[in-house]
Amino acid sequence: MKIILKYILILPLIFLWSSIVSADALKVGFIYIGPPGDHGWTYEHDQGRKHAVNVLGDSISTTYLENIPDERKEVMQKLITTIRKNLPKGFAEQLGYGMPAWVVPHSLYPDGYHCTPEFPLPFINIASQKHFIAFYHMGIYAKPKLHKWFVTQYPKHCKYKLDMGKSCVRFKKMEDIPFDLIGELCSKMSPKDWIKLYKEKLPPH
Repeated sequence: MKIILKYILILPLIFLWSSIVSADALKVGFIYIGPPGDHGWTYEHDQGRKHAVNVLGDSISTTYLENIPDERKEVMQKLITTIRKNLPKGFAEQLGYGMPAWVVPHSLYPDGYHCTPEFPLPFINIASQKHFIAFYHMGIYAKPKLHKWFVTQYPKHCKYKLDMGKSCVRFKKMEDIPFDLIGELCSKMSPKDWIKLYKEKLPPH
């Protein structure tokens, strides 16, 4: 049964892969309603993901989100798609602390994050928390002008009050997430811009 499930899950990916002519790795995201260690459906889904990587090798890149409630799966996927579509080229997508993350890779900024240089420089993270979806953007924390623009624009896109920390915007109403505004925000800072700003904000040695 496990073998059958594994191939049911991998076949669509194989057909999709066979139709790709680009040299870039195919990016595939998996959204799980439970933890991969549950030894149930989520476990089998994750086995299918791992099998895809084994079969397709470097031609595929996978990420996954776990413990995402059914009512949030579509919203999380739309948020990921919005970020991917609008971020300038150069940022790398990965999982950071169990969250989807977009970073400046070491190939562009070898020094990495100053607190933990072995990790790339973080820029955006998203997470499904217990009572809200969190959107973290380091640019609005580090650049007051960008922060002011976002705060000013937010009421034009949402009917609920902005719930925001230093770099975190919290969305408690799934139907009131301003995807267009988030997309515009994501487009406003390139990796080069973020590196320059980050270096300016670094504490003196």
